[in-house]
Amino acid sequence: MTSILESVCRTHIGVEPFVVTSAATDTGMVIHYDPVTSLGADRLVNAFAALHLYGTPRDSAASPGCIVVDYGTATKLEAVDRDGAYRGGVILPGVRISMEALFERAALLRQIPLAPAPDSTIGSNTADALRAGILFGYGAQTDGLVRRFRAELAAPDARVIATGGLADLVAPHAETVEIVDTNLTVVGLRMLFERNREPDRSRPKLA
Repeated sequence: MTSILESVCRTHIGVEPFVVTSAATDTGMVIHYDPVTSLGADRLVNAFAALHLYGTPRDSAASPGCIVVDYGTATKLEAVDRDGAYRGGVILPGVRISMEALFERAALLRQIPLAPAPDSTIGSNTADALRAGILFGYGAQTDGLVRRFRAELAAPDARVIATGGLADLVAPHAETVEIVDTNLTVVGLRMLFERNREPDRSRPKLA
């Protein structure tokens, strides 16, 4: 679809589109991914935005590293180390996909709204049991993965930023999430566009 959308922009809008790719877009970040061309643009943009917006606290000259949790179609976590290098991440089924698979295969379960969150983890009815499992379960999943990321990065204070369409619902139930920024990806795109339209920027280092 990328080439079609590019053509639409040029032909019908009269604008040359800015397309983010991990191999050609200047992020200024060292990218540890193999092959680098397989890194999704959304993952790269989220990591770049988190580093530049939240990677260095105001009261510190050094970066503690950062971790992005994207609650979208897939749930994705991205790791940026203390040196500002992208180190990789994890991808797992998103909340909606998991719910759809469950309701499709379990004949006696029905779609429910996720809000409000139940008062107790132990659900006393089917709807609350589902809400608790999804909201508290995904929150606990986030905390477990963040702890592993911090240990492997040797960055126990790495900042954790949540984004994505369900961040407002799930992130409050993850103890490790510090910041919720649902506009992280679009702000990151704008920042990368502004960076890459300056001709004196060097190409990104790849590792």
